[in-house]
Amino acid sequence: MTLRRLGPKLAIVLLLIALGAAQAWAGKAIVVGGLCLDEQSRPVAGVIVSDERAVTRSDAEGAFSLGTEDDRLICLSAPDGQAIEGPWWLPASQVQGPLTVRLRSAALAGPLRLAIVSDPHLFDPSCKPDFVGLTDAMAQKPMEFWAKAVNLVAQSKPDLTVALGDMCFDADKQGPAHAQAQMALAAKAAAMLPQPWRSVPGNHDVRYDDGAVHLQYYRAQLGPARHVYLAGGVALIMFDNIALGQRPDGKAKNCGGTSPEALAWLEELLEVLPADKPLVLLAHFPMASAIVGSNPLHKSSLLRIDEKPGMALRDADQNRDKALALLQGRRLAGWFNGHEHIGHVGVLYSRQGAISLATAPAICGRWWAGDMEWGPLSFAPGWLEVSVAVTADGVTITPVMHAFTPALDLHP
Repeated sequence: MTLRRLGPKLAIVLLLIALGAAQAWAGKAIVVGGLCLDEQSRPVAGVIVSDERAVTRSDAEGAFSLGTEDDRLICLSAPDGQAIEGPWWLPASQVQGPLTVRLRSAALAGPLRLAIVSDPHLFDPSCKPDFVGLTDAMAQKPMEFWAKAVNLVAQSKPDLTVALGDMCFDADKQGPAHAQAQMALAAKAAAMLPQPWRSVPGNHDVRYDDGAVHLQYYRAQLGPARHVYLAGGVALIMFDNIALGQRPDGKAKNCGGTSPEALAWLEELLEVLPADKPLVLLAHFPMASAIVGSNPLHKSSLLRIDEKPGMALRDADQNRDKALALLQGRRLAGWFNGHEHIGHVGVLYSRQGAISLATAPAICGRWWAGDMEWGPLSFAPGWLEVSVAVTADGVTITPVMHAFTPALDLHP
């Protein structure tokens, strides 16, 4: 039904109602401002402040001001070599008056060391999936496996740990109470990671109700879905690329895509980052992959879909080209992702420079059914260790895959 067919007067009434409803759901406009100070109470410039939409940074006097709304999250990113004291994000509604952001020295002794985990697909007896024959005793196993895995990851003593999505098994399914219980469990699991840690959402961490992506449960427990971390001479840009994509038949599906809102945030972020700063992007879905190929397809691409596990050109960021267009002229050094449950690495040797691609293996293997299969091959659960070294000659990224043996199989 179109507004024209309704008649002009009724159309105007409906438009006013729609606008009123939109205003009712929108947050109240506020301004968040304050000062950024070091351990000696001296001003700190270059602290990035964002609400996942707008981005600003502190000036030479340490002052910042950000126009936002009271239903958003405020996230703080320290300049390279420093760290935020206390929480690095907070709900805008909790800001009462000017903020004082305290920072401390956090210089690295060598190359930046990252520990990347992905796709644990966690649950426990309080939020079980509907496996046939899954008992409460069996439902305890994923968190037990997670605790052992995190202990092994901690032994690498990373400078930063990043979780690349799908902390939840199926918060995108069943009802809201189930989703909230799994997300609360995800927050409990994330708190076990080596500090400091950051995360991005996966497609099983969010709701796709009413044809839209809903991040409220994720944000309530794990914080901002898009943010930046500055360390080791690089900017680690973490963002959500879990927007609804399009299947070959034209129907919407959660198969990867950076949303217009995330793209707008990325554009604002790039305006406050130095033009020569090396960038590493981290998201749940891949930009391109040896396993799933590339999306959107090239005009001469061949698509093979088989009922058995195998290669198919799907589940890659369908808005990759839009993101890359924003990065024209920038030093894009890497794109790290999860989602595929198979660890692999590659390098794109473009005229603009080498871009390292790395996919972290899944903690859960094949959704807690043993190793992940890809045709006749099998891949163990594990995690990804990455070293990032910035020198006068460029950026050197060294990824190392670590496997957990044996895999956990909960399926009867």
